[in-house]
Amino acid sequence: MLAALDDLTRDGQPISVSAVARLAGVHRSLIARHGDLHAAVAAKAAQPPNNINGPQVSRNSLLSDLANLTERNTRLAGHVARLDNACPKPLATTPGAPLASALHRHPPAEDRPP
Repeated sequence: MLAALDDLTRDGQPISVSAVARLAGVHRSLIARHGDLHAAVAAKAAQPPNNINGPQVSRNSLLSDLANLTERNTRLAGHVARLDNACPKPLATTPGAPLASALHRHPPAEDRPP
């Protein structure tokens, strides 16, 4: 399994328990059960790749970006919910009803502006 880990590192492939297990021909749980093997995979995965020609991004940087974008998505979802609550009811209340027919209806006389 350590040879598989070295092969992945040499080839510049992503390092993960699944990738090492796949290349070594064993089940992922074998690596998870052996703390020393799991620690070796985690340590290699945390290191930046050696042979990448383009910009390098660390796993921690990607996880930080993911956390920030998840938080932004949560804030935007809350904003959309607040806007939905602030807006009046939609004109076409029947799903699939054409919006044009709802736009041509006239409000009741008591709701019309003078």
